[in-house]
Parts: sequence; structure tokens; C-alpha cells
Amino acid sequence: TTASRPSGTWPWAAFISQPLRGVSIPERRVFEETSATLPLANRFRWQTRLRVEQRWLGQLVGTDLSSEWTYATRYRGRLQLKWSLSPVWKVRTSNEVLMNKNGFDQDQLYAVAERQLGAGFATELGYLHIWQRRAANLGYYDRDVLRLTLVKDLWLLAAK
Repeated sequence: TTASRPSGTWPWAAFISQPLRGVSIPERRVFEETSATLPLANRFRWQTRLRVEQRWLGQLVGTDLSSEWTYATRYRGRLQLKWSLSPVWKVRTSNEVLMNKNGFDQDQLYAVAERQLGAGFATELGYLHIWQRRAANLGYYDRDVLRLTLVKDLWLLAAK
């Protein structure tokens, strides 16, 4: 996935997700986003982000993956509070609401501690709570996720 910002830099993101059980349904995603940051007192920052995703989702036939793909658009709105404890440690909390053509898709609450490891490397350990509509309006999934993330900044087209 890619994101473009007016600063002339293009941050990139890639991820791998593997379910602990069941079939992994592949997804290809491209998105556009806009974000804003409001510095607050005492090393706090309030951040907002709006994102539109174009998604191509693999399809199941019974319990097997087929070669067919479906297209879906999804809209995401996130509010986030970031606290820089030191140059090395940061804490963030956020809430993100995801909508699709059928209305509400999911709500994600996230709390994370981030540690800078140096030279554009960081690691994050966080808790993610996902409340997501199930297919065919058959209720909701209610998930708790412990997430470990390794981050590397790659500024391929940085303005000099």
C-alpha cells in the first residue's frame, strides 16, 4: 500500500497477516488519504486521518479459494492522540471507524507503546479491539488482538 503527502515524500507500508486457523482470504488494497496534526501542550499531538480504500478481495467456493476477485470501496476515519514521553518512547491511542457501501463495517480501538530503535527503525507493542459486522448482517465479531509491529522508514522520493 502507498500513501502520498504534499511534502514530496511517499511513505510505504506492507504487511503480512496469517490467521491462526481457517482459510486466509487474500486482499489487494490501494488507498488515498489526508491527515492533519495539531500540536498540543506537553508533547501531545492530536491527529486525524481520512482514508478511501479500493479493495480487491479473493473469493471462497465452499472452503477453497477460487480464482475470482470482487471489488469494494471502504472509507475510514481515525482520531488519534500521541504522547511523546521521550525521544525514544511514544504512546498512542486511537479510534477508527470503517464504513462501506452497506454502512458500518467496523470500529477499531487501539493503544500502543512505540520504542525508537534508531536510524528509522522502531517497534510497537499494542492492543487492538475490533468490533466488526459479520457477512450478511449475521451479528458482529468482537475481537481482541495483541499486535507486535516492526517499522522501518523508507524515504524513496524525499525532497532534498
